[in-house]
Amino acid sequence: MRRLPGWRRRTMSAVLGVAMLGALAFGVSQAFAGQGSAVSKIRNHRDSCASTSKSRVVGTATFARKGSTVTLKVSINKGEPGDYDLYLYNASCDSVGPTVNFKVDASGNGSATLTATGVTGQSFFADAYNTTTGYDNESDYVKL
Repeated sequence: MRRLPGWRRRTMSAVLGVAMLGALAFGVSQAFAGQGSAVSKIRNHRDSCASTSKSRVVGTATFARKGSTVTLKVSINKGEPGDYDLYLYNASCDSVGPTVNFKVDASGNGSATLTATGVTGQSFFADAYNTTTGYDNESDYVKL
């Protein structure tokens, strides 16, 4: 078998080293993009991209992440009756994922689940928008 000249061996070694580091970095970044969950309070009549508020608590939002998929489960238990749209927002106040419709009954109870795929970023909040009254009901930010 013919041996490569010294400069070609060094070049080949450098290329292989960079490729291995790139593969390792990609694998590690995927692992850290990873998994986690958090629970946050949903606040009544809050429409401020989840900025600090002392509004009345009307429910909870449970966030769970696995890779680039975020699942949001919202439970309203002291809300105003009506038809609602559930949104998932990122830290830039951009909606990510689909919108899910649900109802809150006359006793103030309702729930919904939203699943968003291909999600990037780490900080999120939920908005349960009451389309009947025109009021938003946002959660606090969570970091996943």
